[in-house]
Amino acid sequence: MYLVIVGAGDIGTPLIDIATTSGNEVAVIERDEARAERASRQYDCLVINDDATTKETLRDAGTERADALISTTDQDATNVMVCLLAQELEVPTIVSVVHNPEHMSVFKQIGVNTMQNPQHLIAEYLYRAVERPSIVDFMRIGEQAAVFEIAVATHRSGARHSGRQTTRASSAGRR
Repeated sequence: MYLVIVGAGDIGTPLIDIATTSGNEVAVIERDEARAERASRQYDCLVINDDATTKETLRDAGTERADALISTTDQDATNVMVCLLAQELEVPTIVSVVHNPEHMSVFKQIGVNTMQNPQHLIAEYLYRAVERPSIVDFMRIGEQAAVFEIAVATHRSGARHSGRQTTRASSAGRR
């Protein structure tokens, strides 16, 4: 995949790492010179030290062949502008972080896939790690549901529900 990542900060940098390690071709646009320099030294990718809110910069990053653009800056207004320009440049998949929950409706109106308030998600993940340490991972589905992966602390050979899916173990326990 060819990915354009806007921002090489706290969210963009780990994303660049994941994307490049996974074998994707990556172009990064970062306005801050020090961050751009660090990304160019650290990762095997194209790094452009410029303003991503101009079509020219987005074109320089190769949006005409991009499979996706992901905007990770800490400014919702910048992310909206980048996403609108990416739509005009017909990037097939556009994703953005949204820091202020009040801005979610704007991103939805323009049809952008979003990741809401990443700092809140991290805080929630850390809280769950303390509240329920046996939960390895979880994912929210809407406002009232979540999917959990639970670590089993011990494995006794011959345990009644060992190796069963939760639904099967649950129905077997009712017998």
